[in-house]
Amino acid sequence: MRIEVSDANELVLSLGVATGDGRAPAEEGSHGAPLAERVRRFAPSSWMWTHLVSVVADSPAPHDADAFLMQLDRMPALEVQRRLVGYYTSWFRELTPVDVMDRALQGDAAAGRALLRSSMPEDAAWHDSVRARLDAGPDDTKRELMEIVGAWHDGVFRPLARETMRELRQAVRAARTSSVDETMRAFIGCVPVTDTSTANVVIVPSVVLGDDVHEFDHTGTLFFCVPVERPAARTPSELGSLVRVLADDSRAAIVTALSREDLTAQEAADRVQLGLSTTLHHLAALRRAGFVTRGGRRRAYTLRRAPLKRLRALLDELEAG
Repeated sequence: MRIEVSDANELVLSLGVATGDGRAPAEEGSHGAPLAERVRRFAPSSWMWTHLVSVVADSPAPHDADAFLMQLDRMPALEVQRRLVGYYTSWFRELTPVDVMDRALQGDAAAGRALLRSSMPEDAAWHDSVRARLDAGPDDTKRELMEIVGAWHDGVFRPLARETMRELRQAVRAARTSSVDETMRAFIGCVPVTDTSTANVVIVPSVVLGDDVHEFDHTGTLFFCVPVERPAARTPSELGSLVRVLADDSRAAIVTALSREDLTAQEAADRVQLGLSTTLHHLAALRRAGFVTRGGRRRAYTLRRAPLKRLRALLDELEAG
């Protein structure tokens, strides 16, 4: 197990954040808004951007932004396409045979339709991202990706990189423990169960992720991209924190569904009729607030009753006061 603290990972993850409902940390600059719209047109799914973390891992030490951009530039266009669509990720291989993915990425129309039918068609953002990459093809995809990432790095991320990395290193120091197991629990909420094909676990902590959590494997390495708390100027009240989490209708619906039975992320998404990536976003927020245990696409989430009881007690105190 290792912890990867890198400005390249923050760069990649900030691109993923730009696809969501919340503002990317960098959209405040003059170039941020139009670039964010271009990011969303290229791939509206944050998962597709997050897969570029594997490119950061393959880049020369010290795996910084410059090394990542160099590695991306050196990659063959077809390999870039493979990384984006999750070609090396085990659960995508379970959904779509690799030979079908390969033919699809090389322009076979029938294979492309098969890939779109099989690769999480219920997740609209992912489906639209895969379709956009198939329509563009490997060469145009790589060219546009290089343009977007370069422009985002220079015009949006670089001005904030120093402060972002200072906050990240401070947060990682606060969360890291002397025990490997306890360190994993501190960052991802559990000690992951791995199979014989998993050789390494890489934790990618981030201060730009907000409430998002991304988990994927790549050729024997299991990546966990997880949020860590930015140093806060003040601590919000306990009641306010709990109420804000449940004030969102979608999160309240997920809690209601989990009150009846344990559910995987996909099962929860089906119950509340949301896309998988949106559901994962809400589950991450619930987990950070203590309402659910750590789960995943294939591992069930369990509702924790203690925060609900605590919320009821705080509301009773407020009424009594």
